[in-house]
Amino acid sequence: MNKSLFSVILLLSIIAFVSSTPLDDYVNAPDPTYKWTLNNTIVDTTFTTYVIELTSQTWMTEAESSWPVWKHWVSVCVPNKVRTNTAFLYIDGKSNTNWETPTSTDSTIELACIASESVVVGVTQIPNQPIIFNNDGIPRYEDDLIAYTWRHFLNDTTDPTWLARLPMTKAIVKAMDCVQEFGKTLPLNVENFVVAGASKRGWTTWTTGAVDPRVIAIVPIVMPILNMIPNMGHGWQDYGAWSFALNDYTGEGVMNYLYTDQMKELAAIVDPYSYIERLTMPKYAVCSTGDEFFLPDSPSFFWDNLIGEKHLRLVPNAEHSLAGHQTDILLSIVTFLRLVTSDTPRPTFTWNITYTPDGNTATIDMFVPAGSILPTTVKVWDAITESAERRDFRLLICQDPEACVQFVIWIPKDVTPQGSTYSYTMSKPNVGWRGFFLEASYDLSDGVNDEYTLKFTSEVAIIPNTLPYAPFNPNATLSY
Repeated sequence: MNKSLFSVILLLSIIAFVSSTPLDDYVNAPDPTYKWTLNNTIVDTTFTTYVIELTSQTWMTEAESSWPVWKHWVSVCVPNKVRTNTAFLYIDGKSNTNWETPTSTDSTIELACIASESVVVGVTQIPNQPIIFNNDGIPRYEDDLIAYTWRHFLNDTTDPTWLARLPMTKAIVKAMDCVQEFGKTLPLNVENFVVAGASKRGWTTWTTGAVDPRVIAIVPIVMPILNMIPNMGHGWQDYGAWSFALNDYTGEGVMNYLYTDQMKELAAIVDPYSYIERLTMPKYAVCSTGDEFFLPDSPSFFWDNLIGEKHLRLVPNAEHSLAGHQTDILLSIVTFLRLVTSDTPRPTFTWNITYTPDGNTATIDMFVPAGSILPTTVKVWDAITESAERRDFRLLICQDPEACVQFVIWIPKDVTPQGSTYSYTMSKPNVGWRGFFLEASYDLSDGVNDEYTLKFTSEVAIIPNTLPYAPFNPNATLSY
């Protein structure tokens, strides 16, 4: 072999080895369990949905897990008119109980399929659930499942495959394999994917984008978790305790590890911030202002360091589930999808948040660069905390939505531009904290007959610019 060629191959091998993480290793490991079958075909007047039963992998042994072989329903919605070879893949939850082939198309998948004129793929059972671990008799779902795997890893960091984020990510990678393989039987050419998902599926959206080059854009929803250790610790300094939404993690003792070396090892594997140099594709992060898991300013821990195209949308008057806002959000995502898949430049702007020296007044300046279209409208949204003690913008402060509602209401006002600049200044309230941000709305058209809307926002400014509580002390075990 030519010496120079050998040197190049050796160098590439070293680079691959150095950059590989346990997430990469797990996702790329061959698994003979992988297979898929077409179980149903649903023919509609405007689209056809193919329902595929996917076996993505084996995760753990039968002694460790009651459900080691992971299965999913993959619904491939193909509109009568397909205008792009990029598919939109939406990650969803649901359980593995009552395993029956779906006989109808999910409404979210159907709407996105028709409106985007692209192949839309719905993948469910992310993660597979419920799972009983180590025969302890407890069926675990969602955060309970993930928290258990975190605790197991934090107690013994030698086996990262216990982290549920790994099989959740691999399941989506195998779903993309499945869609491309199935497409060849129609034929249907799917080359790339725009991936989206909410909550834990939003986290998986980030990590899938980090490990698979077929992902050309991502839409993580209600998952501003990047730079997770200081980001999560920020919540304690706002509330003086952990939010009730983290009860599964506090119950497992996970939060007591927050500032430990073990948590740093965990973050190095699952924190999307660890892969920030890979996340260069267009990103549209959708967050809620009243999220019980995160803070309205959680993006401040990573936003400036994201590389490449990035867009933020804070949804006012919404909690973690985004109840009541789903259709509006989906239409905005579909617009983003259409722009990405048609290689049409997305509207853009930058912003700057400044505080007075005493931290009691803030100004948000939004700048539209030359060449980008001006927003149709710009609004400022602001809200004041109900609590005088906690920097707390949550809509819900406990599990019971009837007994635990906080009336933190965000109110809009129009903002008048000065040329291509939009500015707004606000001061602290008499009691509590005020948050405010700018929202740009765009009414767009494809020049033929389709009109669609898009919303982007700035980050939030919160005044006074102070935190009411000291950093987390692991000896404190309260939750609120």
